[in-house]
Amino acid sequence: MQLSGPVTDKGTKDASTGGGTVELEVNDNYFNPTFVKVSPGSAVTVQLKNNGKRKHTFTITDAKVDQTLDPGQTVEVKVTAPASGSVNFFCHFHRDSGMQGALFTEGGSAGATAPPTTKSSSGGGY
Repeated sequence: MQLSGPVTDKGTKDASTGGGTVELEVNDNYFNPTFVKVSPGSAVTVQLKNNGKRKHTFTITDAKVDQTLDPGQTVEVKVTAPASGSVNFFCHFHRDSGMQGALFTEGGSAGATAPPTTKSSSGGGY
């Protein structure tokens, strides 16, 4: 799995057996976990909490998901996992600072369970 641009890697979580719910911390310039393994084609509820000091988005372009979160805000977003491969999520405001990640399935491309280890050292953003 390759993501375009910098990635602030805060780890991987296996949520493929977790009943379809994923907790995702949104913070200044990262998502934690950054990579989430999900069951192919499953309905996933992503519980987002903005622990940062700035406004962020959880955006998946192909799924037409674009949720804005103010500091301290918690929201849930429903996403359908890909049948195979991965789907990229990111923050519109801070993607260039490494704020992006992916939902991926075991049936994805080779290396899907070994996400990139690129880390962003940028503290910039909005």
